[in-house]
Amino acid sequence: MNLVVLSPLFSPLQAVPDRIQENCRKFANHMDSFGVPVHYLDCEPDTGLWQKERLINHAVANLPAKYDAIAWIDADLTFMNEQWVLFTEANLQQRKVVQLFSDVIRLESNGSIQDGPRKSAVRGWLDRSGPDPASPGYAWAARRELFDHGGLYDADIVGGGDSAAFHGWAGRSWNRPIAPAQQSHYEEWLRRSNAYVQGSIGYVDGLILHHWHGDIKNRQYNTRYNILQKHGFDPLTHLRLDPAGHWTWSAAAPVGLVNDVREYFRARRDDG
Repeated sequence: MNLVVLSPLFSPLQAVPDRIQENCRKFANHMDSFGVPVHYLDCEPDTGLWQKERLINHAVANLPAKYDAIAWIDADLTFMNEQWVLFTEANLQQRKVVQLFSDVIRLESNGSIQDGPRKSAVRGWLDRSGPDPASPGYAWAARRELFDHGGLYDADIVGGGDSAAFHGWAGRSWNRPIAPAQQSHYEEWLRRSNAYVQGSIGYVDGLILHHWHGDIKNRQYNTRYNILQKHGFDPLTHLRLDPAGHWTWSAAAPVGLVNDVREYFRARRDDG
């Protein structure tokens, strides 16, 4: 298979924070050592929306046909398995979607260990120990055909698309506060995606390191969806695509929703 890496680099409110840019520079040097092509995806700052999955879906639609394996990787990781590219391509011969690590260690701002190693979500699911809620994302890859069947779920505008995809592909229930309109939208994406994936997910053996960019508690992973439920978020009426293929608010989006999502991103403090 012919693998390409997509790595979104954006900020919902302002120019990309210094710490995230520093992590990305290290990541770029790290990727160079593997000889794998990497496309860094950005968008205009200050959209006030989470764009990661939207950027990936849009980029895949415009990639050269020669790439038949697509990886999407956060630009704040170090792969300790030097054969991860080879292992990924081999895994995708057997599985349609793979998480690109078996264990993750999260680092503090000074490089010391914050926690871990923790199992990847897919590893925990497959060995029946239970997926770690802290590790549904970081790094994934799929056969390109996935993107002919809905791609990634890209309407989680406060983040969480990795969790949405993992729980859906694994056939796991996911109890999060969500407005009925968005639930219907998600279920329609899931129907299309699972018609292709059909539970064919796996993982690549190897440890990754996740580099710090702000305190995790500020990301409010367990409560951020309350904003969308509170305002009855409906992706079909509250979002539209701009000429570049990125999300922007529609005229129908409630002012309270727009303001609360913006405040959520302000409070994340991704630069620490």
